[in-house]
Amino acid sequence: MFAPNERLLLLDALRPPAGFQIDAAIGMTYTLSLDALLIPPAAWVTQHESDSLAAADPILLADSLRRFAERTIVFHQAGAATPFTVGTEELTSFLDEMVIPVRVPRNSTFHPKVWILRFREPSGGTGIRVLVGSRNLSLGSSWDVLVRLDSTDASEGTASGQPLAGMLRSLPSRSMIAVAEQRQQLIDSIATDLDAASFAAPPGCDTAEIVWLSGQDSLVDRFPPKCDRRLVISPFLGADALRKLPPASGDSFLVSRSASLDDERAKGFDAFTMNTDLSGIESGEDARLGADLHAKVFAFDVGDVASLWLGSANATGAGLAHNDEVLVRLGGSLDTLGVHALLGQSVATEATDDDSDELVLRDMLEPWIGGAADDDDADADSRLFDDTVHNLSSARLSGSAAVADDDGELFAVQLEFARPIDRCGYDISLRWLTRHEPLSNELLDGEPVTTQLHLGDVTRFVVARVSDPTGRLDAIDVVLVGDIDMPQGRQRRALRSLLTDEEKFRRFLRFLLENSREPFVVPDGNEVNTAVPSKRRSRSSRLHDGPILEQLLRLLAQDPAELRHLDAVLADLVADDPDVLPAGFGELWAALQPYIDQEVAS
Repeated sequence: MFAPNERLLLLDALRPPAGFQIDAAIGMTYTLSLDALLIPPAAWVTQHESDSLAAADPILLADSLRRFAERTIVFHQAGAATPFTVGTEELTSFLDEMVIPVRVPRNSTFHPKVWILRFREPSGGTGIRVLVGSRNLSLGSSWDVLVRLDSTDASEGTASGQPLAGMLRSLPSRSMIAVAEQRQQLIDSIATDLDAASFAAPPGCDTAEIVWLSGQDSLVDRFPPKCDRRLVISPFLGADALRKLPPASGDSFLVSRSASLDDERAKGFDAFTMNTDLSGIESGEDARLGADLHAKVFAFDVGDVASLWLGSANATGAGLAHNDEVLVRLGGSLDTLGVHALLGQSVATEATDDDSDELVLRDMLEPWIGGAADDDDADADSRLFDDTVHNLSSARLSGSAAVADDDGELFAVQLEFARPIDRCGYDISLRWLTRHEPLSNELLDGEPVTTQLHLGDVTRFVVARVSDPTGRLDAIDVVLVGDIDMPQGRQRRALRSLLTDEEKFRRFLRFLLENSREPFVVPDGNEVNTAVPSKRRSRSSRLHDGPILEQLLRLLAQDPAELRHLDAVLADLVADDPDVLPAGFGELWAALQPYIDQEVAS
């Protein structure tokens, strides 16, 4: 049953199981918010429990990105990324080399919502987790679905990772930019692990299968030819696509947004909209599931067997046949996965006991009362606007960055589109993500444009604002990724720019100490001479646990190898700016250096 008050949070699903650490991560998404891309790394190194960045420490974010930028890759549809909204442009250098835009044909979409996570335990053992859902990597609030699959040694009732391995291997050749050798090796390594992996079906499910639609096959062909009951949940609908679904001899339920429903699309279904405002049913933050419906679900009952399909595909022609989509098919009993069970109804009766306090999906459904079709003229304007964005994002943007001064601080960065951009009557302005002034419009005409940028401003990200001069359509900002080899030292410079005083350096040092392999803290009471393993606690309760000297000495006593990592980070910062260390810390670190060197030698 889809119990709205039993929610699996994406941040929880991204965190490794007990005894493991995150080793590598690959994400796939249609839309990508650069704000949202900051959150998973922060969750991997702390107990960051919110998708809000308003109160996030920028030094924490920089440190988490520094740790994981080289081991994280996110594929997204070219032209579907959006810039920062919370003023964290100083972190751009940590992100632009992990983001890879995927080229798509016109009238097709790269639409999966997937995370592939590899975890590693200290003994060297690894595990793979796959998250498949309907949620893009964005900060938008919506009602979505998510399936978590963990690798297992079992052989029965498991899902093969080979479909995802095949999809992953196809992506570098479809990228808008050249994939660096190191990242290609990571992709190959994860794909190899997926080939060999089997994933346990979630609790209550008898079988599971990972399905990749490559745009060359139809999801309808995988559905049963007919069914007894069916349930379709989709924010976007196509009348032709709905008619191709397996016919049902019994109940047919359709749940969608009001704007997507009309008489033709609702034909043959009991149609509903979803009320995500639960005020009066729940209180506080739990009183609202999200701003809108975004879940994608297909459920079919055939005899005493239920099949449930969850993932990224909408009930549209493109979603069922033309897009890149990833879903998970779950099989099980009617009591667990059947249409009525999902709605919170009994198979034998129309509804469960009215006295039950448990919130179920049917509590959130409101019968659709009919309405007019969409405005065709508005659709025509929107399609032309989308064509402009596609023209822009499908043109390869390449360039180079060359040192332009004796100090290596200033760079001449050249950009050029592979072809002139057809603007279809709309306005387009371009700028570097790290700068506010616009780039020359000659760039849109296919001419090379060179800009002088300081090292800290050099980036692959270019922001394109597409606007309608008539004002009928709202302007949008799109992040383009240029195929440019980045100069060394950008991330070090970005981190150094945040460490502007002694207090901020100490805070950064505490983050480094807290996130060593086995964190240690000062225990409660008077046992200050005994180092005890730390249980994972919230950042706010651990930041001020004991003087830094005590924490360093404990780490030296318990796991001196961890100081090598800290030494490498500090050496990198000092090489860039010898004055970054606060007064007295250099002498303290020099006293510890022989022990670090001894550990390296051993």
